[in-house]
Amino acid sequence: MSEELLIRYLDRKCSDEEVEYVCNWLMKSPANRRILFELEQIWGIKMQLRFADKERIDKAYQQLSRKLGFEKSEKAKKTTGLLLKFRVREWMKYVAILVLASLLAVNLLYDGKERSLVYNTVIVPKGQRVSLKLSDGTMVWLNAGSRFSYPSQFSQKYRKVSLEGEGYFEVTHNEKSPFTIELQKLNVKVLGTKFNVKAYKDEPYWVALKEGSIEVATFDKKEKKRLKPNDQVYYTEQSGLLMVKSTHAVSANAWITGDLKFENKTLQEIIHSMERRYDVRIKIIDSTELVQDLFTCHFRKDISLRQAMDLLKETRRVNYRIEKDTVYLYRSK
Repeated sequence: MSEELLIRYLDRKCSDEEVEYVCNWLMKSPANRRILFELEQIWGIKMQLRFADKERIDKAYQQLSRKLGFEKSEKAKKTTGLLLKFRVREWMKYVAILVLASLLAVNLLYDGKERSLVYNTVIVPKGQRVSLKLSDGTMVWLNAGSRFSYPSQFSQKYRKVSLEGEGYFEVTHNEKSPFTIELQKLNVKVLGTKFNVKAYKDEPYWVALKEGSIEVATFDKKEKKRLKPNDQVYYTEQSGLLMVKSTHAVSANAWITGDLKFENKTLQEIIHSMERRYDVRIKIIDSTELVQDLFTCHFRKDISLRQAMDLLKETRRVNYRIEKDTVYLYRSK
């Protein structure tokens, strides 16, 4: 695995084929996932470190070198040529501060009076689901194809995380420290409640509330909606925020058990979810109208891809064929 490919992946500039290649590599070994995790921390903080005091950076790098045993005599350096062998880039010197901060539990950014939060990132491959407990007791379930970043320890003033994909949240109540989820195009603010957020790239966003109260707003704050239990909000750049009140949001988190439930969803929406669940590609052929057809169906967690396709076929509106890792859907005749 090349460093250049991983950096493109972190920078979200990979092709679909490259993303699939990286995800397969991540699944092979916990060590691979650890490599990406450490590289992502490095990459994410690199730009912030430009504003750090240079003298402190140099001092931090020297301390890190001693900590990890990198310091050698000039003679030893010439003998081993270690720095040349690994072609250490200039920005890696700045990256060293991140490692030092983890080892020594100090912050060398800005004036040193305010600690920086160190963020962890979880990437969920297709066909998988993950649950985790945050430092404040908040429970989070992440669906396949999701990317979630959170601090190892929240500050006392605010709790902020970011999500790309789908997550179900049971947020621990704390009036003094509001909980905020940053999506690519929206912000979700809450004190303590249960709700589902779906924010995959190139798909409509939707937020469904089960308990409590939350506020959903666009980044420019021109649009803002406050949800009550069973309310849902849909968002696209074309339509903006659309409120759907008093729906049955109880099934919004059915996916955390492994089930998939769809109520009056377009076939296109169902396809996206099934691609992530079964780690396949699904294409609609011979019918452009079929994409927007509405379906209501329930797929249990223990059924296979072919069984799921058979359930769709029973509607007598769609048929299918499977070729290797691709499923082709077409209108029944």
